[in-house]
Amino acid sequence: MDGQQMTCGRDGMAERMPDSETSVQLRTRKLLTVVPEIIETLADAMSKDLETTRQCVRQASATLLSCVQDADGSLGAVLATGNERVVYRGGLAPWQARAVRGYIDANLGATLSCDALAQLARLSVSYFARAFKCTFGYPPHEFLVRRRLERAQSMMLQSDVPLAQIALECGFADQAHLSRLFLRFTGERPATWRRARSSGVG
Repeated sequence: MDGQQMTCGRDGMAERMPDSETSVQLRTRKLLTVVPEIIETLADAMSKDLETTRQCVRQASATLLSCVQDADGSLGAVLATGNERVVYRGGLAPWQARAVRGYIDANLGATLSCDALAQLARLSVSYFARAFKCTFGYPPHEFLVRRRLERAQSMMLQSDVPLAQIALECGFADQAHLSRLFLRFTGERPATWRRARSSGVG
C-alpha cells in the first residue's frame, strides 16, 4: 500500500505511517534511551541476589520488546510472568506498582525514602524514579505528599481529631507543615476546609 502501513491514531481513526526510514529512526532513538538505563539497572542488581538479577533481566527483555513493538504502532509488550500478564511501557510492572503503592499507603506516618521504595521494586533509584513518574504521573515525593494529604482530609471528615495529631499521624512534621502543604495543593487552609465541610454547607 504505497510502501506505507496503516496504524490506529489516538482518536481511533486510521492514519498512514511510513514503514521504512521513520520507523527505523524511531526504534533507534528509543533503544539509545533505554539501553543505558537497562545496563545501569542490571549492574546494580548483579551486586545483590540472583532472584533480583533474574527479575531485572525479565524487565529488560520486556522493555526492549516494548520499544520495538511501540515503534511499529502496537500496544506494547505483553509478556507472561508466572500467572500474570504484564504490560510494560516504560513504567513500573503491575506487581511493582501494587507493592510500592501498598507500602506507601501502609506507612504514610513513617519516614519513606526513594531508596527504600526502589529496593522494594528491585530497581536502581534513578531508574525507579523515572518509572514511578511514568506509572503514577508524579515523582515519588509529590505522590507521597498527595497521599498524606488525602489521608489527612479523610481523617478531618471522619473524626474530631485535632489537626496537630492528624499532621503527625499522616507523616507531616507538625501542624504548620500540614497547613503549608495543604494550602499549596488545595488553595485552602486545613481548618477552613474542615469547617466548611463539617458544617453541612449547601
